Amino acid sequence: MRLVDMHYKAQYLLTNAALVLALTLPAAAELAFEPSARIQYTSMQLVNTSVASFERNYEPDTLLDLAWVHEISGEFAMCIRFSPAAFAYLGYWSSIHNMFVDGRSGGLLGKSGKHYSSGLTEAKAALSFGDGGSRQLVVTAGLFKYAYNDQARDLGEYLLASGTYPGVVYSGEDSIQLGGIHVQSTHPPNMTHNLFFTTELQVDPLFDFSAAYIGEIRLSKFFTFGAGVMLDRIIPVNPDNTSPPLHAIQDSATGRLDTLTFRGVKLMGRFAFDPKAFLDAKLFGPNDLILYGEAALLGARSYPRYYDDITERVPGMVGFNLPAFGLLDVLAVEGEYYGSRHANNPETQGAPYAKREPGYDDQDDYKWAVTAVRGVGEHVSLRLRAASDHLREGGHSRQRTVAPDEWYWSIRLTATF
Repeated sequence: MRLVDMHYKAQYLLTNAALVLALTLPAAAELAFEPSARIQYTSMQLVNTSVASFERNYEPDTLLDLAWVHEISGEFAMCIRFSPAAFAYLGYWSSIHNMFVDGRSGGLLGKSGKHYSSGLTEAKAALSFGDGGSRQLVVTAGLFKYAYNDQARDLGEYLLASGTYPGVVYSGEDSIQLGGIHVQSTHPPNMTHNLFFTTELQVDPLFDFSAAYIGEIRLSKFFTFGAGVMLDRIIPVNPDNTSPPLHAIQDSATGRLDTLTFRGVKLMGRFAFDPKAFLDAKLFGPNDLILYGEAALLGARSYPRYYDDITERVPGMVGFNLPAFGLLDVLAVEGEYYGSRHANNPETQGAPYAKREPGYDDQDDYKWAVTAVRGVGEHVSLRLRAASDHLREGGHSRQRTVAPDEWYWSIRLTATF
């Protein structure tokens, strides 16, 4: 059987996991339906940027300065509980938004008018094992979201979201959307183990299969350490797409001929330190004063000419939650350094490297973000952000902000029911 056929059969099984689970449960099971909904409004202004306003134009301009984006989105989800240990979940979202609007003239940059988007947020089934309320093993299959760094607000989450060759990194997402199987164990109680077998759904070459492990250990109330490894694209659907024969290079020292590839091994380590255990915690909110960080190696193997310097494949971030004294739920400041020589561009036209665009050099090595979050009652939250991160908008694959003085601000209002 061809791997392409294997992928589509696997995708079919995963997206119908909830139905399979329902049919295999005892007929006497009492179903419980738990609907939920979310409405969200986001407004963003790109204050300063030198990136070209149109995708095919590589000459920097200032047409995007003070440009706006507005988005209204909604999500409806249904959780069907078959028993305390088994459920299926389906979520669907839709949004209306515009491309960046020139704040000075009111004109639309790029394609004009409203744009509509919709799709599944999650389509998964889960089965847990354990005694009573302590579910020590949970198996999830389908399309699901996952975030392993609870503290990271904008930067980080490198292991599952980033590429390998090239090591493209992202920002701004609250969680990562994965398709496949996730097995989580919380035994012993101070440790968490996560195993993943997933298929690539977003970045070319599509549908390759990957395997990953992420572990976390809580040494005490004030220190958490996590680590992970990912065998990225370990099973390619089309080997010629994952390791293009055209991209062969020769090592001048050994004479060995290597073929550049999108596949590889990624490593990740992270920590979180909460000193409130040594202080008067009554003065601070639950998230105040937490220091956290993450680093990853995007590609353990070196290749001559393109990936010969291991330090250029290591993104790292550090964040700190400033004391908000209960006025805010979170006030996080984050910084990142990533000295890759390649453009941070996921569209490489089939090459396992991304050429830098003229005039940008290493200006995008440093990134920063400030995020404030405040909940209003049980159902409403407000998020404010100012950042020079890896912002991408619409189908624009290049970062909208390059140098640290190029930045945007945004406001997001979310209501959940």
